[in-house]
Amino acid sequence: MDFFTLATALQPDNSVTFTLTVVIAGLGSVMLTLTLLIFVFQLYGKMMTASQNRKTKKALKNAPEKETADSRHFPDISEMPVVEPLPPVEAADGNGIPPEVVAAITAAVYMTEGENAVITSIKPQRRRSPVNVWAQAAVLDNTRPF
Repeated sequence: MDFFTLATALQPDNSVTFTLTVVIAGLGSVMLTLTLLIFVFQLYGKMMTASQNRKTKKALKNAPEKETADSRHFPDISEMPVVEPLPPVEAADGNGIPPEVVAAITAAVYMTEGENAVITSIKPQRRRSPVNVWAQAAVLDNTRPF
């Protein structure tokens, strides 16, 4: 016999009914707690969704209305200016860049910078060191704000 049994004169109950009662009560309390947690998290998710929906509705209410296709005026073909085609472009600068690529880069610069942008040269830039895509993904994932 062990010291606890000798000191307290308690006998352990090794019956099957007592063991089943303890196991069922333990599993029941765990399942009840997990069910309660599921309901709490679902309620929290619904509250957050409702809060975000209120914020977006308020932002949309305060935002100016955008033009719709019906409210815009589409000019008639006779109102459009006549554009004459440009002469064909020869090979660019001698760098071996095809004229289509130069045109695409020029269009991109025009769209981002506007009419007053000046392109001084078009030369490919070399990467200074090889960049691992997975390392970039890890940095972005670990440094994004909460």
